[in-house]
Amino acid sequence: MKNIFYFSFLLLTILLVSCNKSNPKNGSSTQPEEVNATTTNALLPEKVIVYNEVNYKEQSIPEWLNGVDSNFMNQLNQKVIASDLQLYSSNIYYEPETKIKMTDEDVKLNMRETSKISALYFVESWSFDKASYTLKKHIESWSPVLEFYKTTSDGRIDSSRKAKKLLYDVRENTSSKEQLIAQNITYEVSLSSEQKTSDFLDLNKLIHLIVEPVIRGDKKAYDFFDQTEMTPMDVKYVFGYSVDSLEEEDPVTGEWKTVKTEVQEEDLSDIEAFIFVEDWYIDTKTFAIRKQVKAIAPVIVQIKIDEETGESYLSKKIAFLVKM
Repeated sequence: MKNIFYFSFLLLTILLVSCNKSNPKNGSSTQPEEVNATTTNALLPEKVIVYNEVNYKEQSIPEWLNGVDSNFMNQLNQKVIASDLQLYSSNIYYEPETKIKMTDEDVKLNMRETSKISALYFVESWSFDKASYTLKKHIESWSPVLEFYKTTSDGRIDSSRKAKKLLYDVRENTSSKEQLIAQNITYEVSLSSEQKTSDFLDLNKLIHLIVEPVIRGDKKAYDFFDQTEMTPMDVKYVFGYSVDSLEEEDPVTGEWKTVKTEVQEEDLSDIEAFIFVEDWYIDTKTFAIRKQVKAIAPVIVQIKIDEETGESYLSKKIAFLVKM
């Protein structure tokens, strides 16, 4: 961020940190994990809040996406409802002071005959350490996404109209008892300005933090699909780097000489999303979820024109995969 905004962002971030305390039924509370004093968060002075939805396996399109096992998550939902964990009404933005405490009966009333839990919705804080090339996600809260059919004015189910709502909110409240629940969960997070998925995230800065070490050769990059290693020049070409030379024949010697060279530098401005590969852990006591980011892949998003029809379409290309 520009220096002129530094202190205002820092103040707002401090307010976010002070608000984001867990509030279980037993009255105990824990502070969210703070950025280590020896670690510099390159994204902001403290953290960036990001909102995103991760679908289950049967919802995963395209095939490379790897969602959460729906049977396990449905069982988890039942365990959460049956526990004495304090639940809260859920909304998109993490606003602890405005959320209402919910009972298990409140949650059950929100469930409908035609509804199903289709995804998990996360409110996360991100930090990036340039020295170790590590992106950490701290989950402030998570919510099951309830998908259901709307009803008509006379009470009939309208199978042509679907809606979504967040069922409840589980606050961050980590203890020392956690277990691995899923490996190599793979999903895309769009971070374009139109998506409104983050607060105060400097997307351009994040892009350069991820891509530049790869282009310099400090971090190895791999093809996302076949896992073959890519050279720094391979990566530059993906982002449009090119060299065009104009040659002319010397009329005296007959030799061909380069008289003009045009270089098109790589362009990172079309990166509007990232694919994450993660392992997920859950606290068996408090149901807090922890994500360990194992790899990240920038996604190039462009609007292109079909040569035959003249119609525009959205094109996505995975630039490379780099391991954390």
